[in-house]
Amino acid sequence: MLIPHRLFGDEQLVASWVAGDSRAGDELARRYRPAVVQFAAHAYHLDPDTAQEIAQTTFVRLHSCLHTFRGKASLRTFVLSIASHACLDLRRGRAATRRDREKPLDEAPDPSDGRSDPAPQVVLSLDLGRCLEQLTERARTLLLARVRDGWSYEELAGRLEMTVGSVGRVIHEARRAMQQCLEQANEGEEIGPSLRPRGGK
Repeated sequence: MLIPHRLFGDEQLVASWVAGDSRAGDELARRYRPAVVQFAAHAYHLDPDTAQEIAQTTFVRLHSCLHTFRGKASLRTFVLSIASHACLDLRRGRAATRRDREKPLDEAPDPSDGRSDPAPQVVLSLDLGRCLEQLTERARTLLLARVRDGWSYEELAGRLEMTVGSVGRVIHEARRAMQQCLEQANEGEEIGPSLRPRGGK
């Protein structure tokens, strides 16, 4: 009889995730995502949407560095340390964006390129690359500019001659499509164009 992942201890979940059990990662995210969101919102004064983005980034990074977890501190502390670095990276990215607003968005590095992603194997394992490909060009550009590069809705609206409301709707639908795509990939379903959000070409 299989033991449900919710009954696993943290160390068991870590070992299982390292061994390739994606459901162990899902359970860790279920346990610690609320703490990461609360930490990002309170410690770094982030809005709810950005705090959720930090949580997503945190668990992608967590998988890539689980082999460094030695149990000397609690897993919660380890996770929040990763979240803190993600928040600082976001802050630095926003500062860099303000210094270099004229850089075209289409010159940003390809997220599937190992040079821009310290753990490309994690991206592949989570099917992020394939799911991003299913988004429209505009939705993909807006989502990456917001999540990875730290552009504000106002900055994106000004650069792409859109209203702030339109930018928000496209990013919201893109995130929802990505979540649906990743859930289907985790269940072994085929990723297809039916997941494309409404949001332009």
